[in-house]
Parts: sequence; C-alpha cells; structure tokens
Amino acid sequence: MQAFCVRIGRGWQQQTVGCALHLVLLPGLWLSFDGWRLLLGLAALAASAGWMYWRWQQNRKIVRIDINTRGQASILLDTGVAHEALLCPDSLVWPRLLVLVWQTDGRHYRQWLTRDMTDAEAWRRLSVWMRWGRPTA
Repeated sequence: MQAFCVRIGRGWQQQTVGCALHLVLLPGLWLSFDGWRLLLGLAALAASAGWMYWRWQQNRKIVRIDINTRGQASILLDTGVAHEALLCPDSLVWPRLLVLVWQTDGRHYRQWLTRDMTDAEAWRRLSVWMRWGRPTA
C-alpha cells in the first residue's frame, strides 16, 4: 500500500445545506404558529442554527489525515498536534459523504467530509482505504 495524505479544507456543501434547511423551516414556522408558540419556535430555530454552526466549527479541528504504508492513520489537529488514530467501525462511507470516527489515546473525534473538502484523488484513496485497507484492530 502506498502512503498518502489527505489535506482537509473548507467545504461549502455542509454549511449551505444546513443553512438552506433552516431557511426552509422559517416560513413554515411563521405561517403555522402565532404568539408565544411562534416565539418559542423561533428561539428553537435560532438555537438549532447556532448549534449547527458550532458543530461545523468543531468539525474543522482535523486539518490533515496521513496514512502510512502499513495502513495506519495519524491525524493532525488545527493546534499542530498529531495523534496516531484508529478509525472506528461505526465510520461510514457514502458516495458523497464520509463520516469518520477517530479514536486516539483517550479521545474520540467525529468528522464529516464532503467531496469539496479535499481533492478528488485524496477522496478516492481515503474512501478505498476506509472500505478495504484500514487495520481492524
């Protein structure tokens, strides 16, 4: 197996879809409720949008994934600290989305990657490694 590196950039798809879903809910909320129910719904929608933004910022903690020739992974955080990591079995591979759950020494990192967050070759290599090349234990 060849070693490879996946550099993770900012993707627009996650944020655009999340914002669009919140904006679609706004008119329905406005037309369906009034009074205190409307205020409660607007507060819940604002809290949901804030939580989505916070999760999107948390998702950007991992800036690079390195896979060595033995198929072992290490992740580089935005703080500059690298960790040896094991990809958990509950990670998912879909055609346009990768859900990565990394286990390091004492912590789990959850990360969603869309195709626009890295180049096509790195996406292909990471998808193939996730399906067939990663160590099981």
